[in-house]
Amino acid sequence: MDTEANLSRELLHLDTISLLTADNEALKKQIAAASTWFWPEDDTSSEACRDCPREVFEDAPSGDIAPYSCGGVVYTRWYGWLPPSDDADSDDEFEVDEPTEELAEAKMQAEIDRRAALANEEAGQ
Repeated sequence: MDTEANLSRELLHLDTISLLTADNEALKKQIAAASTWFWPEDDTSSEACRDCPREVFEDAPSGDIAPYSCGGVVYTRWYGWLPPSDDADSDDEFEVDEPTEELAEAKMQAEIDRRAALANEEAGQ
């Protein structure tokens, strides 16, 4: 009996965790959809308000990673960009937009490393 009761309690806890995780993900999507204004992290004045993260960083050097804040429910994400790579299929810039500095820096560094390897490969041919 005790084993069966313990198993039932464990399954109930797992169900509760699953439901809370799903609720959390749904709330994250709602918050992201409600974000229509973007600012540098340290200046949420109306003068610094922009329509998208790229506009916040229009004067930032390519390759830099920096935080920005979002309007509606204010939260901070990390953004960076690079000019299009030589092997790109379009003239779109490479953009990184992540919830943590570590993720953003890792993605930016991976792209920088990829481009360096490509340049080395081309130089060797």
